[in-house]
Parts: sequence; structure tokens; C-alpha cells
Amino acid sequence: MAKKELKCQKFLQKLLHIQEQIEEKTAELNYWQSQYDPCSADYTLSQEIKSRSEELQKLIMKMNAQKMFATRLIDRLKDPIGQVIMRRRYIFGETWSEIAWNCGDMSMRNAYYIHTQSLEELEKLYCGYEAVFI
Repeated sequence: MAKKELKCQKFLQKLLHIQEQIEEKTAELNYWQSQYDPCSADYTLSQEIKSRSEELQKLIMKMNAQKMFATRLIDRLKDPIGQVIMRRRYIFGETWSEIAWNCGDMSMRNAYYIHTQSLEELEKLYCGYEAVFI
């Protein structure tokens, strides 16, 4: 089968990207909060921290809504191992080596194969919903 990017795959990859953004913004926010001295009464910094915190919360809410949708799709897969692999990759954000290890120490090649089969099945389920999140 020729490797093509499926619409469902783009949606799932966005989940990973959003998770990365959240991690980066959380680290940045933690840095600025550690630099803030409430005694200095730096109003500008205080407002910036508050604004960035609100942005982060909105991003988390967006990610949670999309992950819930993805979870519902994954739950509809016929293969329970496919469900586990897809959930670990796109909901929990595990690496391929972590997935292979956590699935009974299967080979990464086998994990990729099951992932590809699951993506094809998810694409069929996803087609009616693509306008929701892309």
C-alpha cells in the first residue's frame, strides 16, 4: 500500500502537536511565575502572566475536547490491540518504543503495522466527522 496521509491521521497528529504546545507553554509560564515578585508590584508582568495562563487553559480545553472525540473514535475500532496502540500514541502521547514495550514487548514493526491498519479503519469512521475539528 502506498503511504498516503489520511485526514484522520492529520487530526490525530494535531493532538500530538497541541500536547507539545501545552508542555512548552506550561514550562514558559512556570518560568515567568518564578520570576514574578508580588512585592515589586510589576503590574505589566502580572497581567502578562495572567493572560498567558488564560491562553494555556483555553488550549487545554481545546485539546481535551479533541481527545474526547478521538477516544470515541478509537473505542469503535474492532481490534482491541489497535485500540490500545492508538490510545497510547494519540491520547497518552507515548513514543513508539514505549508503545511496543507496554503492549507486551511487541516489536515496533508490529506496532507500526497494527497502527497502519487501525488508521485505515479510523479513516472510514472519521469521514463523517472531519468538518468538526479540522
